[in-house]
Amino acid sequence: MLPLTLDLCRLSALVVGEGPCAARRLALLLDSGAPRITLFAPVPIPAILDLCARHPQVCLENRWPDSGDFHPGQIVLVADIEEPALEQLVMIARTAGTWINVEDRIPYCDFHIPSLLRRGDLIFSISTHGKSPTLARRLRACLERLFPPEWAERLETLAALRQQWRHEGLSLTAIAQRSNAWIDRQNWLP
Repeated sequence: MLPLTLDLCRLSALVVGEGPCAARRLALLLDSGAPRITLFAPVPIPAILDLCARHPQVCLENRWPDSGDFHPGQIVLVADIEEPALEQLVMIARTAGTWINVEDRIPYCDFHIPSLLRRGDLIFSISTHGKSPTLARRLRACLERLFPPEWAERLETLAALRQQWRHEGLSLTAIAQRSNAWIDRQNWLP
């Protein structure tokens, strides 16, 4: 596995499913700032309808997707679908060149979604390669205690300093040295 951070402003995202797992996947994409999401759910649960009503970037299609709905480079998150419909959906998506993730079905996944801790633009990602989501969640909870919400502001402070030092013409090495010195003076890390 190769951990990546995807810019969802450059990719289109699809969610396929109509139950609670699909609602969590939709919320994950919304929390990640995806500007446009298409959700395929013939009979979505109320939680999905509520998310769609509050987020205009979600296009709800009250049907299952067909081959014309998938395009190369898309990411597709699937949940709450059983065999044989799931197998057919995965085959269509892969034929179209999409990247697909089916919740808790490792053989159908082109990528895994890690457990995430967000502190503004600071993101911690914990993955067990799908082997133990429980362990990933426990590790995330530990990191939440080590990195409280003020880390979002700390990152912004350091980013502003970095930008200032770049404008001053400092080399990348000098910027790294100043950044390390700043972090040490602030006692941010043990």
